[in-house]
Amino acid sequence: MQLSLGLELEPSVGLDNFYPKKNENVLLHLQRLLHWEGERFVYLYGPKGAGKTHLLQGACVEVMKRHESAIYVSLKDRSDYHEEMLHNLETLSLICLDDVDAIAGDLKWEEALFHLYNASFIRGTRVLMAGTQLPVHLNFALSDLTSRLAWSLSLKVESLVGVDALSVLQRQAHEIGMVFPQEVGEFLLHRSKRDMASLGEIMKKLKQASIHHHRKVTVPFVKQVMGW
Repeated sequence: MQLSLGLELEPSVGLDNFYPKKNENVLLHLQRLLHWEGERFVYLYGPKGAGKTHLLQGACVEVMKRHESAIYVSLKDRSDYHEEMLHNLETLSLICLDDVDAIAGDLKWEEALFHLYNASFIRGTRVLMAGTQLPVHLNFALSDLTSRLAWSLSLKVESLVGVDALSVLQRQAHEIGMVFPQEVGEFLLHRSKRDMASLGEIMKKLKQASIHHHRKVTVPFVKQVMGW
């Protein structure tokens, strides 16, 4: 069963296409989580664009391939739904909660997450969460929530830079059938934001423009499309 709120799952996302360098330990523990080994509560933290969303959605995809129930929820746009949507999620096999830091200071949502954590602990549900910082640095109003999240196994997701980021860009281009010269990748890394989320959006935009204009992706074409 697939459930997703806040952001649609990308069909191509999986743990197998997450570039592992610098994050081998994170992937190891996620695989253990998905195989009912090790810790059942895992908290990922790191800067925006490091790949946390990819990992959470990839974990959901892995679980659903086994015909188990899973849900992915991004809390950054929580105003689109009521905190009661967290009720009874512990009946699922895996809960993935992204952007946990977004509810800091919102007592109703903090209490809902606190109760979900406790219910999941009692039932034996696996919970994978993500935020920009460790729980102790998120300034939750509910101190009990901070302590609960601190019980989780906390793992830092490292951002990719330089050659590693270029390798991911080239692989993404190959996966979407786009010819992507190295000089274009180097130009993007020099000119744009270097987080993988931003670069991924640029890649999609370039592919659409390339198809629409029947043009090869070159540095001048990138400048034209991006308005640089």
